[in-house]
Parts: sequence; structure tokens; C-alpha cells
Amino acid sequence: MRPGHGRRPSARTGHAAEAAGAGARVSALGFSWQHPDRAAASPSGLDVEIRPGEKVLIVGPSGVGKSTLLHALAGVLDQEAEPDSDHQVAGPAAGQAGQLLINGVEAAERATVTGLLQQDPESAIVLARVGDDVAFGPENLAVPAERIWPRVDDALDSVGLPGTTGRSTDELSGGQQQRLGLAGITAMRPELLLLDEPTANLDPEGVRTVRDAVKTVVEDTGATLIVVEHRTDVWTELVDRVLVLGPHGVVHDGAPDEVFGQPRLAADLAEQGIWVPGRAAPQPVVRAADDGEDLLTVRDLVVSRDQPSSRALASRRRRLRSGRPVPDRAVAGRPAAEPVSLTIRSGSATALTGVNGAGKSTLALTLAGLLVPADGSVRATSVLAGEAPADPSAWSGPELLTRVGTVFQEPEHQFLTSSVRAELAEGPRRAGWSRERIEATVQDLLHRLGLEDVAEANPFTLSGGQKRRLSVGTVMAAAPRVLVLDEPTFGQDSRTWWAVVDLLAEQIRAGRVVVVVTHDRDLIAALGAEEVRVEPAPAGDGVRQTEPAPAASVHDGWLARRDALTKLVCAFALTVPLVLSADPLTSAIILAGELVALGLAGQRPLRLLIVAWPIVVAAVLSGWGTALLAENSGAVLLEAGPVLLSEGSVAAGAAIAVRGLALALPGLALLLSTDPTDLADGLARTARLPARFVIAALVGLRLVTVMVRQWQVLVTARRARGAGASRNPRLLVKELGGRAFGLLVQALRRATRLAVTMEVRGFGAVVAAGERTWARPIRRDGTDAVLLALTLALAAGAPLLSHLAGLHRFIWQ
Repeated sequence: MRPGHGRRPSARTGHAAEAAGAGARVSALGFSWQHPDRAAASPSGLDVEIRPGEKVLIVGPSGVGKSTLLHALAGVLDQEAEPDSDHQVAGPAAGQAGQLLINGVEAAERATVTGLLQQDPESAIVLARVGDDVAFGPENLAVPAERIWPRVDDALDSVGLPGTTGRSTDELSGGQQQRLGLAGITAMRPELLLLDEPTANLDPEGVRTVRDAVKTVVEDTGATLIVVEHRTDVWTELVDRVLVLGPHGVVHDGAPDEVFGQPRLAADLAEQGIWVPGRAAPQPVVRAADDGEDLLTVRDLVVSRDQPSSRALASRRRRLRSGRPVPDRAVAGRPAAEPVSLTIRSGSATALTGVNGAGKSTLALTLAGLLVPADGSVRATSVLAGEAPADPSAWSGPELLTRVGTVFQEPEHQFLTSSVRAELAEGPRRAGWSRERIEATVQDLLHRLGLEDVAEANPFTLSGGQKRRLSVGTVMAAAPRVLVLDEPTFGQDSRTWWAVVDLLAEQIRAGRVVVVVTHDRDLIAALGAEEVRVEPAPAGDGVRQTEPAPAASVHDGWLARRDALTKLVCAFALTVPLVLSADPLTSAIILAGELVALGLAGQRPLRLLIVAWPIVVAAVLSGWGTALLAENSGAVLLEAGPVLLSEGSVAAGAAIAVRGLALALPGLALLLSTDPTDLADGLARTARLPARFVIAALVGLRLVTVMVRQWQVLVTARRARGAGASRNPRLLVKELGGRAFGLLVQALRRATRLAVTMEVRGFGAVVAAGERTWARPIRRDGTDAVLLALTLALAAGAPLLSHLAGLHRFIWQ
């Protein structure tokens, strides 16, 4: 950690933070940053002065250090090691040269309230609920609690997410997550607002919403704005100034019309890969073949992210492959989009468009055979399916490999190997190509995608744009008949954008199909794609539920409204007599009391036990095992060969089984009826546990749930790459190891990005000084006291009644 890193923001807590209204002054004096894996620094030799309240757009070719500069200004370069350069070779140790000052203080000191929005939308989210996430920054800045929720509401309104404070952040689309991240930093009233490609994942309406929100924020607060964006036309009307970065500092500096309005300069910038506003839109480089063959027919297709269990999916595939009928609806859940019907023909391009959250990515994955339709059908013709079933969702990984290739939203999900070259070769190798053909294909793709310099690099170490191009190349390498690509041009400058477009056009000319999920109007025009507008499903619509939704039955009602810390104390109080007592009567009384209490509280105890069936089964098996092994006493109840059960052994087994259920039920009820944030607040504010520890645990809990979902995404992505179908034990272990490594990489990278977001939003500075405020009020009333009293009475009364009956026995007796 650099000296001074992590100090609390000076004079920017409490009321001072509310009063902040002036923008920050930024000064770079010969500033350079040397990455440890680079031959040259980037940025290098940067000399620039940005006045308070000025709005600046930074552009430049890939590799000049634009994202690195933003992270340096946020004071988090020692945490964020992700490169933004296209040239990664061994170089000197990391370090700073020159000075980078904010209001005359080194940026690393973080003495100014600064907001940074990173490229990855999910990395901008800290907590599980929208309102809590937006409140996180003001809480860390010790803004008085009564002022936080008005700030939260204002911030959400400004980014087009009104009325969503209670919504789960996991339910948001990528674009909505990006807007939530912006709300989270604007609620802090930053003096310096740093945006790294903030509109890259947004639909056109979302782009306008975010740009207008930024405009409102900087006008209301007077904040200095620095934005990095490939698509410059979005920001030219808002910014005062454009800085063009080169390998050795600023090469052009002026008003937008001065930089982009000079024909010779504009042409030079375009040659470097910079998107110049007003340049002629691309003309179609390919048109659909009129005589193309039908490959996929889609009829009244309803798609959903809710999918059957792995076992149900395997059973469905077996039925389809054997020609047996399958249920009309294999999915129990909410549809993601309105029904879609279309026909996909060879030699054509189709663009799936629509607002963020409309279900475009879900539709694409269903067309690719990676998700099961909620209703309707996707059928491959014999031209595409060959000997495989007509339903693509029944195809194995190897069958998908040469039929349908998929590029996911997150490129890292589909990487299987340790080098770029090996990654491009993996698909053809699995398809059984000759070595010569594989080498020729890989070399061609390396050249055309601009990846020759990083051919031996690990795919996970590439820049964002390089990863995107590599993910496109891995799919093209195996030459499938249908290519389904989710935002294939995201994060590209104009040169690499054309490289991707040329490759896609080549696929179409070869008679293949390209299906793209995109907001990129230029891409649609260049490919001459047929546009399919995806409309979101109306709120409240749903596909028939075939399984219970246990969480909903417990999260609502009387128990969910009780104080979280009180419920934790109650669960602990019931645990003490159960752990200390070994007789069945104590456990039975407590279990009966728990069931009655849950029923009176409006819950469904039996349904809760059904939800907890693994615990029930474990308790029964433990009881059975104890009954078989315990010392026999009393009358013999059963004797069959080696099996001998007596009254004494059955009583011992029953005690174990009932005690297991009684121990599990309060914890399960607490887990399903309690918002983790409420519990964390109670532990920090009432139990006085360190806020840093409690909040870190809360964020870690959310990260665990994200990683659970990521595991399933990795399973799906590897199936798309032809992996995961082997029954050979050695290969199966290897594939599982690769999947586990991919999950580890995802976890580390997400944790690193999340740490950056938390630090930028004040965590660790004010928190360490003990000055944090808490937005949520503690709702603890007389009802909670009654609940605690009844619980203590049950915890003390059960062993007392057992003692009076002459049956109580401690575990050591």
C-alpha cells in the first residue's frame, strides 16, 4: 500500500459532504504509470491541467492508458491490475513517475470525494438491494441518516430507475446495473466524476438517460467530469474539452469542434482508431443471400432465465434423443420477453435489438440451444441438425461445436486454455481437424483480430477489447453453421471494430448465419442484418409454476418483519438447551414449540420442512444410524439378522433425529426470513461488531451467491465450446478442474473490481475511523421483546419439564 493510501477524506464527512458543491482541480505534472508487464509506461509523460467544474472527454488509441489514468485519479491503482493496453510484454516493476494531483494533493491520498464507474457493470454493485447499494457511499461518508434516503431516491430517479429501492440487484440487466452504479456514485455528491465507457452496454434510450443524468449531476453539484468513451458522439455536446492521448502524453487539446471539426485532424484520429463524430455511417459490406436454406425455425418462442435442474435437463435430453414425448413446458418461471417467431436462413444476419432487460441475451442463448424454451419451439432443419434431434437444446457439446457457436456477454466465461493460440485451436481440435488446418486457421485469426503480439499470453490477462475479439475468434475457428454473438463489438476502437465486422461478413458470404445481440446501429447497417425487436414481457406475467417458491412464503409476513438481531438471539437461545441435553423429551418440546410458533406467526412449518428436505433426511439417517449402533436396553422391538432394535436404542435414535430437526429449524427460519443487510446493521450497531468486518462479510455473502450463478454459466459456456460431455474419468476430472480454475479466476477478478468500487465509495476510510452512518433505521419494538421472552421461556422450560418427568439427561451423563 502506498503511503497515505486509505486515509479518510479530509473535511468531507457528515455535513461537509452534503455541502460539497465545487468541482475538483486536476493537475498532471509529467505523470507516468509503469505496469509490471509492459515495456513502456502508459500513460506516459502526461502534462495537463483540468479546471474545477470542467467537463472533459478523453480519447486515444488502445494502449495509451486512458483507463489507467482514471484509476490513478481514483487512487486505486494498487488494487486494480487489469491492463488496458494491447501490448503486454515483460517490463520494469510497477510504479509512478511525476505527480497526479487533485486539489493540490496526490490522488493516491484520496482526500477528495471521487466517483469512479468501471467498465464492468456488475463490479459497480456492492450490496444485494438497490436502495442499500446506492446508500452505501453516503453511509461511508457519514452523511446524516435522514439525508441519505432522499439522496438515494434522487439518484435513482436521475438514472431512470425510480421506485426500485427494494428490488434485488441480481434482477437487473447489464445496462440497468450500469445505471445503478452511476446512481451509487452520484449519491455521494462527488467533486470529481470519473466514467470509464459508461454507456457501452446501454440501449439508445439508456445512453440518453445516462448522459442526461450525468449532465444533471454535474450541473447540480459543480463536479469536474472526466469521461473515457470510444463512441465520442454521445458526449461532444456535453463536454467542454477533448483530450487526445498518445504514447507520450496529450497530443491534442481543445473544444470538441476544434478537435473533431478539422478535416485533416479528424482523418488522422480516425486512422488511429478513434471514433470521430459525424463520420459517414458504414455501408453494408454484405447482403443476405436470396436463396438461403432454412436452418432454424422459431415459433411462438417464450424464453426464461429460470431453468430446470441439471437432473431434469438430462432427463429431457434423453427423452428427446430417444424420440419420447417431453412436457410442453419444461421451465417453471417468469418469461423474459414477449413471444418471438422467425426463420433463420443460411447466408444471412439477424440482429436482436431492444431495451436493456428485454430478454435479448436470454433469447440468443435459447436459439443457440443453451437454454430450454419456456414455451413455443426452436427447431433445426435437417440441413443444420443432420442426425441430431431437431431441438437444439438436446444437443451435446460436441454436436453444438460445429452447428452453433456462441459468444457470451462475458468473454472470460468461455476460455478453456492457458494461451491465446491454444484457445483459438481448441474448437478445431475438438472438431477433429488436421494439425495443418488448425495451425493455418489460428494464424489467420491471430493476424486478422490483431492478437499476434499476445498469441502466447494467458487469455485472462488480456485487455477488455482483446478478450472480446478472442471470444469471437474462438467461435469462428470451428466454422459452425450458425454464430450467435452477444455484443461482439463492445469495447472496440474503429480499427478493431472493422476487423470484427469483416470477419462476420466473411461468415455470411460463406453461407453461414450470424445472429447478434447488439445496440450497435453501425454493426446492423454494415452486416445488412434483419432486425428483430425483442419486447420485454409485461410485469407480472409468468409461466405456470410447477415447484414451490419457498423463499416468497417466508420472506413475507410477521416473522420477516421482526428485528433481525432479535431473531438471531432467539435462534441461539434455542440452540443452548439442545446442545446440552441428550434426552428426546427436551428436543421434542422445543421442536413442537418451534412448529407452533411458526404456525402462529403465519408461516407454513411443514412447507418449511419440505424446503429443508436434505436436513430432514440427514436427521432421519442420523437417528437410524444411532438406533442401530446404540447400546440396547429395554424390550426388543426388532431382531433381523445383525439388526437389533430395542426401546433404548430407538429412544436414543429418536433423540438424535428430533434434536437435529430442532437445531436446524430456527436457523433455517432466520435465513429465509431475514435480509442480510438488516442483520449486519444489527450486529454492527447494537452488538458493536467492527463495521469493516460486518460489511465485508455482507459483501462476501453476495459474492458467494454471484459465484454460485457463475458456476452454472461456466457449465453452459463450456458446453457451447464442446466441453463437458466426456465420460472418460481422466478427461472428466480435467474438465472439472478447468471449470473450477475458471470460477477461481472469476472470483478473484470480481473480488478485485469489487474492492475498487468499495474503496472509491468510501469503504475503509471513514469506516476505519468509526464515523460511518447507517441509512436503515432499526425497527425493534415490543413485539420483538415478546418474541424473545417466549423463546427464552421455551429454552428454559423444555429441560425443566423433562427434568420433572424424570427424563432429562445432559450429554455428559
